[in-house]
Amino acid sequence: AELPSGFYFFRASEVVGPWRLESITANGADISDVPFEISDKPIGSIVARFTDKPSQLSGVVRPAGGERPDDALALVFPADSARWKDYGESPRGIRQLTIAKDGTFSTTGLPAGNYLVAAVHDDFITNWRDPAFLAKLASFATRVSLTRGDQKTVTLDVGRVR
Repeated sequence: AELPSGFYFFRASEVVGPWRLESITANGADISDVPFEISDKPIGSIVARFTDKPSQLSGVVRPAGGERPDDALALVFPADSARWKDYGESPRGIRQLTIAKDGTFSTTGLPAGNYLVAAVHDDFITNWRDPAFLAKLASFATRVSLTRGDQKTVTLDVGRVR
């Protein structure tokens, strides 16, 4: 297919059964989470790799002062602040997770890497993907490292961003 010159994101939009996207490489470089430049030169090879052993991150949120845990959100984002922008519309490593009434949350299929996880009150959070907001979250977030197939559990206290 012919595409106009520019920057594009390559994504796997649907998963089948247990299979989750592990990586997408173009000419040996990982382009899973970064824009890829299309120009008048041939692209070469693009390889999408899937795994049936995706990572799983779960946890429990401890609310403060008798508040309900499900009045908060769990947010997961890369520890590397350079990855807090220019990630496209559906980034694989940035997630907003709903917290159940019992305080638990879970997500599957985060790419291998280092993440920050935080629970915050959802009072008027409108642009939680804003790098300035994520920088404030990073000050009290819990650091988690995931490799392929890891299953990690964290315990979080609910914080407030001011």
